[in-house]
Amino acid sequence: MIYVDTSFLAPFYIQEATSASVETILLNIPTDKLAISDWTTVEFTSLVSRRVRMNELNLEQMEAIIHSFKEDIAQSYTVFTVTTADFILASEFIQQWGPD
Repeated sequence: MIYVDTSFLAPFYIQEATSASVETILLNIPTDKLAISDWTTVEFTSLVSRRVRMNELNLEQMEAIIHSFKEDIAQSYTVFTVTTADFILASEFIQQWGPD
């Protein structure tokens, strides 16, 4: 299973400088091997909404992007549920890489 975070996934749906590279990588991974988390759906929707607020996308584009993302969730991605323990562990991990 390959976990794909929001920052990597976004250029697959929204045209960016890295879109071609991300597309090449994602299309070469079997769809049953791709994973995201519940948190990814929140982050992705927030990212797309922010692009609308910044006038980089319009509402029609936002709806199309989110629709495509939801279709891929239903057909391709394994979605991991994030628990409180996961957030605690992530916080502890981040603290290990402090300013030192």
